[in-house]
Amino acid sequence: MVSKVWCEVLGGFCDGEIFEIYTPYAAADVERIQWAQLNDVVYLAHPDYLPLKLIRYAETLWDVETVRFKDGPYMPINDTATTVTPSGAPTTGATVTLTFSSTEGLNDDVGLLSTDVGRLVRLQISGNYSWGEITAVTSELICDVLIHDGNGGVAPSGTWRLGAFSETTGYPGSVSFSQGRLTWGRTTYNPNGVGVSYSGLPETYSPSETDGTVTDAHGMFYNVHGAGEIVWLQEAPTRLLIGTYTSIRTLGGTSGDDVLTPRNVRQSLESHSGTTSVMPVRVGPSTLHFGRYGRTLRDMFFDYNINAFSTPPISTLAEHMFKNGGKWIAFAQEPDSILWCGTNDGVLIGTTFDREERVIGFHRHPMENGFVERGATVPSEDEERDVLFLIVRRTINGNTVR
Repeated sequence: MVSKVWCEVLGGFCDGEIFEIYTPYAAADVERIQWAQLNDVVYLAHPDYLPLKLIRYAETLWDVETVRFKDGPYMPINDTATTVTPSGAPTTGATVTLTFSSTEGLNDDVGLLSTDVGRLVRLQISGNYSWGEITAVTSELICDVLIHDGNGGVAPSGTWRLGAFSETTGYPGSVSFSQGRLTWGRTTYNPNGVGVSYSGLPETYSPSETDGTVTDAHGMFYNVHGAGEIVWLQEAPTRLLIGTYTSIRTLGGTSGDDVLTPRNVRQSLESHSGTTSVMPVRVGPSTLHFGRYGRTLRDMFFDYNINAFSTPPISTLAEHMFKNGGKWIAFAQEPDSILWCGTNDGVLIGTTFDREERVIGFHRHPMENGFVERGATVPSEDEERDVLFLIVRRTINGNTVR
């Protein structure tokens, strides 16, 4: 499809002309896209599509590329009796045939599938780890693998693992940066799994060096036990916030200020109030988000009086405005600190929010014959204020226009 949704992500002005770019997303699927931005690159997550990145090279030169994950993230290491034997030494650049001894441990014991093509695989032989990408599946026990980084022999190995993201397992539905790492959450197979990148390298997920050494910088794949399906990830000052339909949890180091590392991981339940899949926004120390059914706007912040996170509702006096559920959130910091929200019935609602001054005020903005589908804020051309852009659907002369 031709997508104009990207103005939400990075914005930009092209002398009054609309800049368009082709994407693989169907129009009906755009609402579920979540994103995380690093300078001129925006990483895009959708559970039904390969993770993509939108790259801005110049004002009118953009591109969409598939994220090429390096060495992970992976499922847990094989803990069954199944071994794998390569047809030749898994050296970098070589294509080898892997033969598994049984289907136990492979895709819930059904063996390799055609949907595993493109999936990563890692194995240890003679003390060295090698990894590559499955290029063909011959049977439930045999596949061809292009080795991206390898050094080992041809002996059978019981230490192997398959990639966490694939057509077989599903693709991540949420994405966020946290502590200098790019994190992805939720696949169909692992609805509460989080893949964490190598520190400072957003597309590398190596869980160890080739000799098995694990440092604090290495990547990891972590299952957030006790959580339901992850619906969004959000960076916070010291921990990663994980939103689910039934609760909000955090992932970080063992103490509040510790950095998350493969050997220093703690996940905690912070709130029993669930959330929708609408991406939250950060406003100072607050993470503003919709409650589980979208009819409550909540604030999440660390309350030093109780030494824990608090998630009080801030829309108690404006519940009638959200009776049909919230659909999107955008924040305009300057000049008036307004949180803009759209509802499922196409209404635009503004919330003047200033935690330091204890100001919370709701205002409704009806549009004649207008249904607000989506909104976003971008800096003005003079960079003195934040500007709200809206996609508004109307029927004019019997035609649906936006």
